[in-house]
Amino acid sequence: MALAVLGAVCVANVVLDARFKLLPKPTSDGPVYENMAYHLSEGRGFWIDWHAPKWREPYEQSMERDDFQVYLDAPSQAMPMTGRPPLFPAVVAVVYGLIERGPVAFAIVRLISAVCLALACAVAVANAATILAKLELSNRKLSSWSMRCGCASAVLLAASNRTLLSYASDFLTEPLALLLTQLFVAGLLAMTPSRASMSQPLSWRFVLAMGGLLASMILVRSLFVLWLPGLWVLIMVIRNRSRLRDASLVIMVAIVCLSPWWIRNCLVLERFMPLGTQGPITLLGGYCDEALAGGGDWQHAPEQRLRESLSNDSDFNALPNDVARELKVADEAKVLVRKWIANHVQELPRLFVARVVTHWNPYTGKSLVWRLLILAGAVYLVANRRPEAWVLVGLPLMNTILVAALYTTGGRFLVPLYGILFTLSAIGVAVLVELVRVRLVKLSAGTSEVGDAQVRDAKPL
Repeated sequence: MALAVLGAVCVANVVLDARFKLLPKPTSDGPVYENMAYHLSEGRGFWIDWHAPKWREPYEQSMERDDFQVYLDAPSQAMPMTGRPPLFPAVVAVVYGLIERGPVAFAIVRLISAVCLALACAVAVANAATILAKLELSNRKLSSWSMRCGCASAVLLAASNRTLLSYASDFLTEPLALLLTQLFVAGLLAMTPSRASMSQPLSWRFVLAMGGLLASMILVRSLFVLWLPGLWVLIMVIRNRSRLRDASLVIMVAIVCLSPWWIRNCLVLERFMPLGTQGPITLLGGYCDEALAGGGDWQHAPEQRLRESLSNDSDFNALPNDVARELKVADEAKVLVRKWIANHVQELPRLFVARVVTHWNPYTGKSLVWRLLILAGAVYLVANRRPEAWVLVGLPLMNTILVAALYTTGGRFLVPLYGILFTLSAIGVAVLVELVRVRLVKLSAGTSEVGDAQVRDAKPL
């Protein structure tokens, strides 16, 4: 039922959107991923080239041509792309291989994103239902009414979340990242202690599935690579026996799956940079005066200034190819980041706090209600020492710490965790409904007892 409702809402949202058959939004990273997908579908591999005539054609003919000018007027750059993860462009390239690149293909990509959102949120509701069936309040299982209210609230919150739904109308990684993350979370929850799993190590199939999912998450969003140490500790904590084996094998399988992409990046760049050039260049937008003044939000201006400055440098222009020039940009970005940090040590705590605030915003209206319900669910799990708390509370906390240390982008890094947040809010609603129900039952019972006592004490006429 949850999948049917969410699927209908997500699909209708993209079909009715004015951009359903249009190019990616000009104000996002969509054109970058679309450029990679186009060249991959043309057999050039994971490549970026802003001046490829066939790629430029629909953009130049678009009614939004002026909005795409930043890409159309970009300096000539044709090189293998290492600064973006490859899985989402690969999905789009498969679509282009089956359907000619154009309005219908653009629509199919958006439908895929909508289906990813619906599946991810349905898994979150299923996780909530499984957990709620195990919970107790005052040593009694939750009523079916409370559990249904919790799950229904999660469906309602997911179906009405405009921020989440908006990602399906663009060419962005969030919908696919959310689905993969939610499947991985379901696997982690299945690893939490139970009588059947107390002494049983994880099966090889399960280990391979979890390692493959983790690798896929990283190939969609590079930030997930920083989860690896924390996930190793988390699996160690939630497993009783064979914890070292289970945790190490999942991480090792993920690394093995990632190694072809990492090796390729090192070969392309001719230095040990398995994650490519994205890290240092992007970090520049998180450690700058603009970010400090903008609530910790990532800013593009420092990178633009750096590239403009280098473009006027004769030594930079004399470098043999675009790959060498991109490496020079990355090296200069590292220097600037280190220099800025050294000069702003006292402001770092304020910057970290600002990032966390931005990461979890907004805090008004329906969003505030949702966050309070999330908090209620998290408090219940932690206060009752539920093993699920390690996963459902631990992962958002770990992600928040990483965002505080790196940068935030208007809450985008929170989107892949929305499934966890819907599950927590469902638990919060179910527990609150159960508390109210129990209170009403007690009041009703007390009223009945008072009435019976009055009847017994009444004197006959």
